[in-house]
Parts: sequence; structure tokens; C-alpha cells
Amino acid sequence: MGRYYDDKISTAGLDPANPFFQALENAANAVDRAESDWYKRRRDGFDQLDFGDFNKTDGQVERKYAELVRGLSVYDFKSTFDSVGPSRKDETGVFRFVRNTFDNMGITEGYSSERYVEGEEDDDGNVSYVVADDVLRYHVGRGKGMVDTLYEDLSAFTTSSLSSKNFYRFIDDDEDPGHVRVFDVFRGFGEVPLAWKAKSGYSAQQLQVMNAAGTDYNNQVGPKITAYKSTLAKYEGAGGGPIDGEFFTGTPDFPYEGFQGKNTSYNRPNNLERDLIKETRGIGS
Repeated sequence: MGRYYDDKISTAGLDPANPFFQALENAANAVDRAESDWYKRRRDGFDQLDFGDFNKTDGQVERKYAELVRGLSVYDFKSTFDSVGPSRKDETGVFRFVRNTFDNMGITEGYSSERYVEGEEDDDGNVSYVVADDVLRYHVGRGKGMVDTLYEDLSAFTTSSLSSKNFYRFIDDDEDPGHVRVFDVFRGFGEVPLAWKAKSGYSAQQLQVMNAAGTDYNNQVGPKITAYKSTLAKYEGAGGGPIDGEFFTGTPDFPYEGFQGKNTSYNRPNNLERDLIKETRGIGS
């Protein structure tokens, strides 16, 4: 079990005479490239979670995904996860601020509006403050659904150190309102952020990876697969589909007697005038 390109796509035997031949070949190759790029991107994502110390190759990451659930390929991760429909872990009421330096994880939700960073300085030397766009309000013990935990020993899951970036909070004081520096934004989660309860024979770890990696795969590679399927339908509609089965209905002397080709065949013109057909057959009109 592996890539969609290897398991579902074959360019062998494509007919160059088909008007969609080149488009289909290009679409197939686009899927292959997208999958290779995706594994590189996931590898880079794990490197972000390990703060630059990740020592696995793209190929090792690919094999690790293949080993997650026996018989289940990455392109089926999300649909399988959705069919299982696991429940989220319970709320604990405990939060921590986490600086998100994990761009490749595709985290789009759960950001805090309570921490600020310095903005521009005006001509009088006054500094403005803007809401930080990289601080997560992480619910401790409930996990983070889009964080890929394929490797559970990464630094972002084990560290308890604080971020070195300067962050501020706003004090709404009638006498002296303003922003003060705080030291409560962490570099990582301090735990493996598993978000789902085990279900249907799948562990919380397996479900976490199936959701996070599967969602990202569908976002990054999915459009290429959709384009391939659309082009394949056009190729088949132009007479380039699977070869027909038995069509011998005549006699040894006339093996094609009674055979009717498909209207979609590019070797068979459609709706020609009767006189033109006679002329092309060498029969006078």
C-alpha cells in the first residue's frame, strides 16, 4: 500500500491517437509530483515540530505512514477517519499559550487574541501593539486535531521551555492602561496533543495521524487526483477506455460482420452524409 499514483494510475498502453492522451499523461505525472512534494512537506513539518533537529528522510517518513495502519494508504486516511467518526477528548479547562512555528501543519483554528507584539513606531517614538498572529490558545489535555503526531518524541511535544519572542498583554486599567510584557507563551505543547478517543480498533494515535495527515493530503494532492479523474473520463469518452470484450459475431471469412463500434471512437466518424459514405467506399453517388 502506498501512493495513489502507484496503486491507482497506469500510463502503460495509453493510445497516442486519443485527443486527450497528452493531457491524461500530464495529469498522471502531476499526481506523482504532488505526492512526492507532499511527503517532503510533511518531513519539513516534522522538522518544525522538532525545532530543526529532525533526522528522518522523506522516504523514511513515507514508510512510517505506510506502517501506521496495516492495509491503509494515506489517500484513504481521511475518508476512513470520517467513517469511524471518533469523539473528541473531554475539556479540562486548562489552557496554555503556544507559539505556532509549525506552518506545515496547516493549523487554522484555536488562535488567541489575548497576546500582542510590538508594531510600528511613530515619529514621536511611541510604539503601537498588534494582536499576535502566531499564538495558539491550547487546551491542555484535549489535544490539537491538525497536529500530526506520526512521531511522538518531537521537541514540541516534550519541551516545557518558553518562547524567546517578546509578547505582551493589555492591561485595561482606568488609571494607567497599556501593554506589559509577559512570559507565558511556550515553545511547544508540553504533551503529545492527541485529540481523539480510540474507537473501532483504532488507537488515539492512529486516528490523530489519519485526520491530520489525511486532511492535509486531500488539500494538497486531492485537487491533482480530481483533475486526473476528470481527464481520464474525457480520455475514455473519446474512445480510449478499456478495450471491449468479445465482438466476433460473423464468420471466419467476415469476422466483423454485424459489429458496431462505439460512437465515441475517434476511428469512426459520426453522422456523415449517406452520399459521402458511398464515395469514401468507392461507390458512386
